[in-house]
Amino acid sequence: MVAVEWLGHSCFLVTGTHVRIIIDPFEADSRFRYPPVTAAADLVLVTHEHFDHNNSDAVGGSPSVMRGPGEWKSPIHIRGLEASHGPKRGKTAIYVFQVDGLNFCHLGDLGEIPSAELARQIGSVDVLMIPVGGVYTIDHSGADEVLRILKPRLVLPMHYKTESVGLPLDPVSKFTRGKTNVRAENSSTISIDKDNLPASTTIVVLAPPAPKR
Repeated sequence: MVAVEWLGHSCFLVTGTHVRIIIDPFEADSRFRYPPVTAAADLVLVTHEHFDHNNSDAVGGSPSVMRGPGEWKSPIHIRGLEASHGPKRGKTAIYVFQVDGLNFCHLGDLGEIPSAELARQIGSVDVLMIPVGGVYTIDHSGADEVLRILKPRLVLPMHYKTESVGLPLDPVSKFTRGKTNVRAENSSTISIDKDNLPASTTIVVLAPPAPKR
């Protein structure tokens, strides 16, 4: 069983039997009213060097920090694949890793539809963390195309407008509208069991962390 907690924006805490991973910790400032990212981790993954993704210093413990494309093998095998942040924003990394038998993929600030070769490198995906808010990343229609290509089992939308986000993003409702394979949670945390994954792609909308006061 793996616990995945959405800490806000593109930031997740993935807790497995032997590892805790935080992906894309953001800098808490006037544009974000999510609680600051202070949880402890063994690993921090930074997809690219923008303020809302690279605040590794905020993470507790003494984590190893991995930035951008590359390959790491300790304490788990992680692949960082180079992808486009869009024609005006440079590059981002896509992280692919396995925890307790589950294949995770975090798409970072993906700005273009993956090529067939990039999709091949990503491979089989059980849990996909995907931006859906547009403007700085793919939008809801682009996210639909990515789901068609990658065929993940569980989808966790990220990087979209909530009451805690001051950036001009679309809300998650643009992505989920008209879909029947959507499950809304009352919690920002979900427990995922490899033996109980849905048979077809299911979108799970986690509850946003309560805004700081």
